[in-house]
Amino acid sequence: MKKKVTYFLSHPIQYQTPLLQKLNTVEKIDLQVIYFTDHTIGGLDRQFGINVTWDIPLLSGYNYIFLKNYAKNPAVSGKFWGLINWGVFNYLIKNKPDVIIMHGWGYFSNILLLILATILRTKVIMRAESPLKQEKDKGKLNTLLKKTIIKLCSSFVYLGKENKAFYKSMGVKEHQLFYAPYCVDNERFIETAKQFNRVTDDIRIKYQIPTKNRIA
Repeated sequence: MKKKVTYFLSHPIQYQTPLLQKLNTVEKIDLQVIYFTDHTIGGLDRQFGINVTWDIPLLSGYNYIFLKNYAKNPAVSGKFWGLINWGVFNYLIKNKPDVIIMHGWGYFSNILLLILATILRTKVIMRAESPLKQEKDKGKLNTLLKKTIIKLCSSFVYLGKENKAFYKSMGVKEHQLFYAPYCVDNERFIETAKQFNRVTDDIRIKYQIPTKNRIA
């Protein structure tokens, strides 16, 4: 039987889309992605006030749901109260995922989700990008709060040595840690490079440019 895995994210992010698409192909899991806001959809980045055109479709290749954001001042960067999604109550109770994956604790919705998952005894995989060097001088209260949050999680994915060291400093055991560095869609970039090389080859032939000369 497939494991029901729900991946909670603040908003659609271009470089995360290939990872979600890849996870959706894993036979042993039934993946559902939940977004706290549609902040980056529609071409306008409301926070920065500019139009954005993505070079890949952000919402294809996996199942997703947008939850309503009740924040008075919606934001996805640096504002704890920027994401308030009461819909996590109904979602968790109705869908009963086996595992949830969440990114950090920077928003109210993250904390709400973690509390509800604990009450419902749902396993939580935490992905936080905190490096030890930046975290160790943030004060005792900050450390205490993060230790409390971390105790509610089942396992953790870390990006590198500093991130792993941070988790270790918080009392996380080795068997709870899983290495998951930043992902790159290698196949896409390799194919793009091949297309570029074909174009440059055509230019060399057309203008008789020697191979030793670089085409920018």
